Amino acid sequence: MSRQFCGKLFSKAVTFADYGRPQEVLRVTDRAIAPLSPTGVRVRILAAPINPSDINQIEGVYPARPTFEPNVGAVAGNEGLAEVVALGEQVAQRSPNSDGAGLQVGDWVLPFRRSFGTWQTLASVEASQVVKIPKFTNVSPLAAATLTVNPSTAYRMLKDFVTLRPGDYVIQTAANSSVGRAVIQLCKAWGIRTINIVRDRDNLDQLVHELTELGATLVLTDGQLREASVRAQLKELNGPVALGLDCCGGKVSTEVARVLSHGAPLVLYGAMSKKPLTFPVSLFIFKDIQVRGYWMTRWYGQQDHETRLTMWTELLKLIDQGALQSPSFHVIPWLVPPVANADDVNGSLQTKIQDALRDYSAGFTNKKFILAMDPKLLTEKLSG
Repeated sequence: MSRQFCGKLFSKAVTFADYGRPQEVLRVTDRAIAPLSPTGVRVRILAAPINPSDINQIEGVYPARPTFEPNVGAVAGNEGLAEVVALGEQVAQRSPNSDGAGLQVGDWVLPFRRSFGTWQTLASVEASQVVKIPKFTNVSPLAAATLTVNPSTAYRMLKDFVTLRPGDYVIQTAANSSVGRAVIQLCKAWGIRTINIVRDRDNLDQLVHELTELGATLVLTDGQLREASVRAQLKELNGPVALGLDCCGGKVSTEVARVLSHGAPLVLYGAMSKKPLTFPVSLFIFKDIQVRGYWMTRWYGQQDHETRLTMWTELLKLIDQGALQSPSFHVIPWLVPPVANADDVNGSLQTKIQDALRDYSAGFTNKKFILAMDPKLLTEKLSG
């Protein structure tokens, strides 16, 4: 959904001029698209998910800051899939072997930088700010739109801190999260076993079944992990617990650290409990555990196109082969019913997005919330 007025193109964008609660500061506006530069591309956003980092950025508590434009503010959204719709003159003339070359109209691209502003319909950017990804038969646009945060975080944490070998164990908290489910599936594909910690709940048997179907080796509640008998059983596993992944903090982090094998790293990538970490000194002295932090945005800031593309291509191949399932999606259609004027369109879309953000914050569904700008996506299979 975009429009042209007096020769200018406009993108319909979700913006914020000040930091604050998303329901209070977000507005749907018509944002003028910059003219296409010789080294630029114009892209049409197909779909963009809602992630916790998006909310934190709007609230002003996320380290990565967006760019605020006069009279518009910042465009929300960090992750998403776009399609190239126009090429700058120099981009179109590049040879296949030149830097950033190979872009054509119709290509799928992912943002190269964080704070891209994916919650909009159109954008003009430098060609260096997007990365072309290959298309696979069994990879939907919705799956590709959610590639750069959760699956990529799982991939990097499994690759970057220790050399895992088939038969090793990885222990993780919040195993039912999007990252946790990706960890389970990647480990299964690579011959690595997983110990998966979840919070106790009414539908625990159903959740255990779901995670086991994905490839989980063991599924335990955080309460069970505190039991001496369970920890004793884990000490008798026929393989090292070579890596720990934790996004909770608090007491469960301590219990996970106790299970780790000698010298194993515990990687922290979140703090859902908002509780501090407390580790016995003995774990450092006698087990030589390592406590590390991981932030996907920092990794992206240190890598080039080729390194990112290598990872994304491997993940796309796994999705295409069925070894890595897409999450179940809660799709928010960008289109609104016909209304009288542009202001009414913006108001209707703004209300729809604010309602979706309220439901997202309240946790009304376990599905991945995603904005679908392309109406064709509404007829696709919406779950993996």
